[in-house]
Amino acid sequence: MAKTTSTRQPRAARDRLWMTELLRAFVKNPDQPVTTQVVETVCELIAQGILQPGDRLPSLTQMSERYGVDTYSIQLAYQQLQKLGVSTARSRSGSFVGSADAVHMRVGGIRLSHAILACRKMEMDKKSITALFREQIERHFPDAKEKRRSADNGERKTTAQ
Repeated sequence: MAKTTSTRQPRAARDRLWMTELLRAFVKNPDQPVTTQVVETVCELIAQGILQPGDRLPSLTQMSERYGVDTYSIQLAYQQLQKLGVSTARSRSGSFVGSADAVHMRVGGIRLSHAILACRKMEMDKKSITALFREQIERHFPDAKEKRRSADNGERKTTAQ
């Protein structure tokens, strides 16, 4: 019986790759808490596909030594990742990247938050930001406008009866 080859890299090679990326991506920012930086870095690596559901996160000690921060800060970051559904903890095994759906929702939320903050820095008001987001959603989902119109018409018909 012939072995089937997987397109995924062996676990050890993938671990080395994403750990290298994690080291590159994490740059201490004095304006942001370390915990937030770790959470956002892990989420970004997930968004890029470098970290995938089921991948093991480094131990608290490994992370604190690599980044030169205390283990408590890393522990808080890991707890926050768990609360967000981005990771899961397994007793005596460590922390692992969680389910794809939870991860993608959280990462998407972080990216939207960054976009909103960028708009706020440009002194855009809530109405302008909302209009901008609506315009972009309609651009990327052209059928969404049609569906919304159909739904609105359907609601009007049922209320009129």
